[in-house]
Amino acid sequence: MKVLSKIKQAGFTVSLIGDDVEIRPASVLTQNQREFLKSHKKAIVDELRAETPTLSVTNHQWLLDYLAATGEHDQAMIDALQAKCTKDADKLAWVLQGADKVLTTPMQPRVPMITCHTCTHFRSYYKHGSGAGRCAVGMQPSGICWWADTEHECLRYKKRAMKIWRDV
Repeated sequence: MKVLSKIKQAGFTVSLIGDDVEIRPASVLTQNQREFLKSHKKAIVDELRAETPTLSVTNHQWLLDYLAATGEHDQAMIDALQAKCTKDADKLAWVLQGADKVLTTPMQPRVPMITCHTCTHFRSYYKHGSGAGRCAVGMQPSGICWWADTEHECLRYKKRAMKIWRDV
């Protein structure tokens, strides 16, 4: 009988965290069981690693590069996707296919978009000077929104001079 199955048959849950073995519920372990675990730790770790699927180093790095390229920085989301891809070969293949498209397509530099409130032609509907407004030369931002902060392209854009207040 394998060491891991013997522990599980005794009613314990065993998991691997790095190189450490976690046994639950640890509070009910007898002294003999603790000694058994210590003396068979290497075998337990080897068996846990054999039954726990892992991503190859290449796939793991490709996945991380893909997530970085798409702007994903939420570690919980990254961990969840890695766990899903580790357990589901179809999901891994699907994600790697998307990663391949993103990572092998040459990136075009992003042309900075402008907003109305930074343009000298912008006239706000409000006294405070921002929010919704209109263009004094008749240009309409792309899309359905007339808000001053909507990013768009404009053929008549003229940058508003920024005022800098300094204490002298």
